Parts: sequence; structure tokens; C-alpha cells
Amino acid sequence: MAAADGRKTERRQSVVHWWLLAFVWGLAEATLFFIVPDVLLTWISARVARRTAVIASVFAALGAVAGAAILLWWMRHDAAGVVSAVLALPGIDDDLLANVRSDVAQGWFRALVVGAFSGVPYKLFAVQASETGLTASAFLFASFAARLPRFLLTALAADFLAARLRRWARAGWIRPCWLIWWLGFYAVYFYAMGW
Repeated sequence: MAAADGRKTERRQSVVHWWLLAFVWGLAEATLFFIVPDVLLTWISARVARRTAVIASVFAALGAVAGAAILLWWMRHDAAGVVSAVLALPGIDDDLLANVRSDVAQGWFRALVVGAFSGVPYKLFAVQASETGLTASAFLFASFAARLPRFLLTALAADFLAARLRRWARAGWIRPCWLIWWLGFYAVYFYAMGW
């Protein structure tokens, strides 16, 4: 009985560390890190468990909200410094920032949702939210609603594909497929967006 309880505790701690890592990654990517939490979420889904990945997706979205809150606070105190720091990141330039500004002006929630699925860095929407006078609470609430569906979709897609590989007796292909996907994704992304 004690051994079974120990395994449950160990499993629970293992799951919790994935959730915390997802939160931290979501926070980091919403600020100055430039690799999306989807990388971690797809790993968790394909290699750990779907349920763990779904909950980790919620934590990643909460982390993104926390990161956006940090950016909004920073924007109030040093807007030029935030814009300078964000523009120094790979894949972000003045044109992309101007496009986000234009999209936000036409409808900030729609821009936020479309941006979540189109490869536009989320941090740019936080920068623009501050400049449009949108209340922080409205932006942060909408951010969670816009980010979570993409995180869930990528986690569930990874789970689906990993299950197919397992069914075809190719479980050993999961790790290389995951790595090739993300290396290819970022090679194309940074080729198109600039490093």
C-alpha cells in the first residue's frame, strides 16, 4: 500500500512540474522569450499524457496572461524601453508592429484571436493594448480566451498524431517527428519573418 501511495505522489509531482513549466514558458514567451509554449505542450501531449497536456495548456495560457500583465505594467513605466526590447527579438520588426497596430485599431479582440493562430507574437498585442487605452483587465481576460484554444488545439493535434504512430507500431518515431516538426517550423518561420 505504501509503495502505491509513493508512486501516486511521484506521478502527481511529475504532472505538477509539467504544469509549472507550462506556466513559466507561457509567461516567458509573452514577454521576451520567442519560442512558443506549443513546443512544450506538444511534447507533453505526445510523450506524457493528453490530460496532463490539456491542463498544461490552461497553465500556459495563465502564464501568458501573467506575462502580458508584466508587459502592460512595464509599458506604463517605460514604453520606449519595451518597444525597443520587443523589436530586438528575432522575427519582430517595425513593419510587424505597425501591422498589429492596424489590426488592433480595426478590432482588438478579433486581432488577438486571429493573431493567436497566425504566428504574430502575442507580446505585440500587449504592447498595442497599452497604446490603445484598453483596460488591462479586459485585455488580460480576452488574452486567456484567445490563447487557450490554440494551445489546446496544438496539444490535441499532437496527441492525435502520436496515437496514430503508436497504432502503426511506430512509437519510436514520436520524438524524431516532434523534433523535425519544430525545427522545420522555426526554420520556415524565421526565414519568412527574419532572424
